[in-house]
Amino acid sequence: MADVINSSPRTGENGNFHTPIRDRIFEQYTEGKSQNQIVHLFKADGISINQSTISRILNSKRNRRAHSNHIGRPQTLSDRTT
Repeated sequence: MADVINSSPRTGENGNFHTPIRDRIFEQYTEGKSQNQIVHLFKADGISINQSTISRILNSKRNRRAHSNHIGRPQTLSDRTT
């Protein structure tokens, strides 16, 4: 078992998951930071992102989940409905 490769997606700090950039942008914006302040925060982390990209992300009204109105598992057909 010494040859097992650990392919865990937890490559962030202290073995945690990386927070997606989109979520980090929303978090910073709701804390009251301006778009330019968010750009500078990302630059300090070594991530290059434009202010126009941040503006586009913040103005997007669309839910990124494909079927947002589908909650949970689909209902199974019972014997009575067939």
